Amino acid sequence: MPDVVSSPAFIGRTRELADLEAALAGVKNGPTAIFVGGEAGVGKTRLTEEFAVRARSAGARVLTGECFELSSEAVAYAPFTGILRDLARELGAPAIAQRAGRGAPILARLLPDLDDPSAPAIDPETARAQLFEHVLLLVEDLARERPLVLTIEDAHWASASTRDLLVFLVRSLRVVPVLLLVSYRSDELHRTHPLRPLLAELDRSRSVDRIELGRFERGEVREQIAAIIDAEPNSALVRAIHDRTDGNPLFVEELVCCNRGEATRFRAARLSDSLRDLLLSRVERLPEESQDLLRVAAVGGRGVEHDLLSAVTEHTEDQLEAALRPAVEGHILVPDDQGYQFRHALIQEAVYGDLLPGERTRLHARYAAKLSEPSGSAKGGRAAAVARHWYAAWDVERAFNAAWVAAGEAEQATAHAERLGLLERVLELWDRVNDAAGQLGLSHVHVLDRAITAAWNSGDNERGMSLINAAIAEVQPAAEPELTALLLTRRAKGLRALGKPGFEADLKRAEQIARALPPGPVLSRVLGDLAKVQVAIPLDDDARAYGEESLAVARAVGDVESELGALITLACAYDHFGDRDAAIARVMEAREILDKSELPKLWLPLAINESDMYEGLGEHQKAADVALEAMAYAKELGFARTQGAFLAINVAEPLVSLGQWDKALAILDDAIDLDPPLRNMGLLLTLRGLVRVGRGDVEDGERDLEAVRSLFEGRVTDSQDHLPMVQLEAKVALAQGRLDDVFASLDEPLNEERFLRSRRYVWPLLEIGARTVTVCTLRSRALRDDMTAKRAAKSAAKIELRASKLKSVGVLETARKLTVFAELGWARGLHDQRAWDEVAAAWVTGAQPHDEGWALTRAAEAALLAGDRSAAAERLERAGAIADELQARPLRLAVDRLAARAHLEVSTASDAPAASAVEKLGLTARELEVLRLVTSGRTNPQIAAELFISAKTASVHVSRIMAKLGVASRGEAAAAAHRLHLFDTDDEVPA
Repeated sequence: MPDVVSSPAFIGRTRELADLEAALAGVKNGPTAIFVGGEAGVGKTRLTEEFAVRARSAGARVLTGECFELSSEAVAYAPFTGILRDLARELGAPAIAQRAGRGAPILARLLPDLDDPSAPAIDPETARAQLFEHVLLLVEDLARERPLVLTIEDAHWASASTRDLLVFLVRSLRVVPVLLLVSYRSDELHRTHPLRPLLAELDRSRSVDRIELGRFERGEVREQIAAIIDAEPNSALVRAIHDRTDGNPLFVEELVCCNRGEATRFRAARLSDSLRDLLLSRVERLPEESQDLLRVAAVGGRGVEHDLLSAVTEHTEDQLEAALRPAVEGHILVPDDQGYQFRHALIQEAVYGDLLPGERTRLHARYAAKLSEPSGSAKGGRAAAVARHWYAAWDVERAFNAAWVAAGEAEQATAHAERLGLLERVLELWDRVNDAAGQLGLSHVHVLDRAITAAWNSGDNERGMSLINAAIAEVQPAAEPELTALLLTRRAKGLRALGKPGFEADLKRAEQIARALPPGPVLSRVLGDLAKVQVAIPLDDDARAYGEESLAVARAVGDVESELGALITLACAYDHFGDRDAAIARVMEAREILDKSELPKLWLPLAINESDMYEGLGEHQKAADVALEAMAYAKELGFARTQGAFLAINVAEPLVSLGQWDKALAILDDAIDLDPPLRNMGLLLTLRGLVRVGRGDVEDGERDLEAVRSLFEGRVTDSQDHLPMVQLEAKVALAQGRLDDVFASLDEPLNEERFLRSRRYVWPLLEIGARTVTVCTLRSRALRDDMTAKRAAKSAAKIELRASKLKSVGVLETARKLTVFAELGWARGLHDQRAWDEVAAAWVTGAQPHDEGWALTRAAEAALLAGDRSAAAERLERAGAIADELQARPLRLAVDRLAARAHLEVSTASDAPAASAVEKLGLTARELEVLRLVTSGRTNPQIAAELFISAKTASVHVSRIMAKLGVASRGEAAAAAHRLHLFDTDDEVPA
């Protein structure tokens, strides 16, 4: 991380900036005052500085002054002195004196540089009134030249005289375009603060508005961190910093800039001295009894109940209220229904860190004792607090037992991450208590097994793997073969989820152990896991064999959970094999069993696979509905980060297919913010990147691609993980015109047998390859490049061969197959409108409007080449409507350009490059289109053919373009176009 002390980019505050800009625009109708409030560090100064830059760009004069304290006394008229100094730097003191005229000696009270020894003495009785009037006159004089913005910062420190002058200006300014912008710390306004009544009074004025700045949301914190470290932060880092800072921008900057290291260490990163001093400075202003109370409250955590605080302090109600009131009025504590919350987590942390070790230990023991009393029972969520306090009090025996009780409570509440932490506390204390196994009735390895489950359920796969390895090292295979086999299958799942090798060996060893046992649940589960791996590879025959055997064993021994797992796996296997009826039959069997069982958690894997199956079959709405219902259920069960995140993919993917891109992006963003496990995160980012590229946001899509590459680097990935990433990689390269990189991306998956078995993910790659062949062929013709033509022909032959051999099952794969062969035909010069109409109809059946839109543009172009203008216009109208609905800029641009080339009257969106060129160079939209073709190397006859005009007309356009650009040749015209970046966003290919 670089040594940056603040974000170089201005983050968020879009609405507030818009409000300020609107206020500035409105001062032409009369002066306005805006008071900007917010707690310390929330970004008031950053907002006013950003607005000042924009205001100056809009032609306004901006002058700034600030209030400040010296000791406990505010400085009289400090901000107005600052404003005059700001003006003197711009105009010079003599110019100000000349403007002020007789008022110069009076204004010299604010700016001594204006003092004139020869001026008559000022009457003390009228000096104040005269000062106010001459400040008003100067402001009005300046505002007559151009709009004037007067910024006064930190008004909570304003002296009484400053406040009076400010009120005088607000009430006295008329007609002239002046914006008074005043900032103040809202958390400094205690009940008797003099600014409170002033604000209340001014609120009644129609010319006064208030803006209250809130803290940053997590997404804004992500942007801020990214700007500081000049890299995209991972979700764990963002969550850690957002949780600790509550989204206060200053705290974020301090925490990031004063700590270096891995993201996982930020939850315990130290506070900088400057930040700690800032946090404690307001605490130290409080009465001693209030400071003592805050120390006790800080040991309780971010929030503490009123009754508990009373019990621990042993204060009477009167004493407690007397100590609490200054802390509440000083905005250190915020009351809620149960008790009190520290306004910021970092304030609690700073106060807690200021305690002496012995003091801290004693207070933790008092909290634990009070919470453990019958009246303060550890039920109802308090068990974890009891465990925490006994641990911090160094009472090992009580901490051990309390952690075990709390872990059970967390399990009931489906709080998996919390349960993992508590079980790890039990394991940590195991050797420090007397007869731990006897106290719990469980061995150490069985507690490890429970911790593994908690880690897995919470999505912490890395920690789960560490615990699994510890358990396998400890378990005795001869004494506990069933547990050994199950632990091996768990490790295999973990290795596969983390993309690490070795999972096949663990599964085979587990199979050997399980087959040596009498048939039972262990064998069924091991076989079921082997079937899942074969489905993912996919090896359909092996998957079905293992799945059927697992199902038979499960039914023979009455293991309902294994039976359901086998049915779900078999449904996936039959789906991959292309046997839709068999797949649906297995799903229906599983649903019937689930309806009668008490295994609600198995609804989630069933819903994951069922929705995925429906999406593969092209039943998008059904897929989304199944996954959406299950996603809500996953959240209820506490699996939001794990299975919930996977279900978010299964909701978003069909929504993308249906063209509901905004909804899909919202779901994807929410799931990404949960920081799900590696595989889930990779698929979420991939899907988001594909949507972004489809909208023309190629740079954002490329950033998602880089994040996925980083996640999967050095890991073994399945087809369903790897091939979508390749799809995104190829689409980014295609959108950027890097055709060789597209073919390079597709080379591996189109040549490896293990990938070619995954029809669902291979067909999209063949489609991208075919489109790239078309683009490559057209480019080779335009540039007369034989090498490019040969490369296109070679790639076309390979893609055609693969597409001919690959089975197509269902409406989607059929539509993709039709698209591939129609595209390859186009590259060979077969502009078959009927074929492309058939492709478009197939995409209508498949309910994928974006693909339909691209097929319609091809059909329209084929119609134009055949001379059928009305058919072309009809198809372009529909394609344009699809593009507008999806906000798919590349598709919209293709529609507009084809319509412009053919002079068709089609509802078109504005072309930003054309508008820019017309404005800067005087080029018409048609001339810009001709210039684009000149830049790509087209000859006049080729331009004529593409634009459906005569060669002579094309020549006239080229001559006019060269004249307007002031160049002498076509090459110079192309160079000028590149220099002016006229076609930087030129997307000629589907995205």
